[in-house]
Amino acid sequence: MTEETRNKLYGTENKETSTPDRNATWEANHVLIAKAMDKLIRDNERWPTKTEICEACGLSRPTVYKHLAQMNLAELLGEALGELKFMSGKVLAKLCENAMNGDIRATRLTFELMGALKKGRA
Repeated sequence: MTEETRNKLYGTENKETSTPDRNATWEANHVLIAKAMDKLIRDNERWPTKTEICEACGLSRPTVYKHLAQMNLAELLGEALGELKFMSGKVLAKLCENAMNGDIRATRLTFELMGALKKGRA
């Protein structure tokens, strides 16, 4: 991370490495990595490489690796599940729209979700 970016994030040019500063740095880096990953996934429609993450957030490879290694998978899955639940209404609306526009697979899935059609049956 450049000194200018660090100053913008923390509003200070203090280079002390006390525990609060380290925690603030860790949290700020975590946010940068998460935002970079989110943007890369949305833009590329695939999981980003470590190199892409490093370039997108401006952090070193060791920093990115440490953050990814220490991420709590349960927490990550919980966040993802929350996001999916949040978007479920929009997804279902799009599914119904596609079904109404003649998409047979969308129609079938819609009926399966409603319980009107058993999975695997015509």
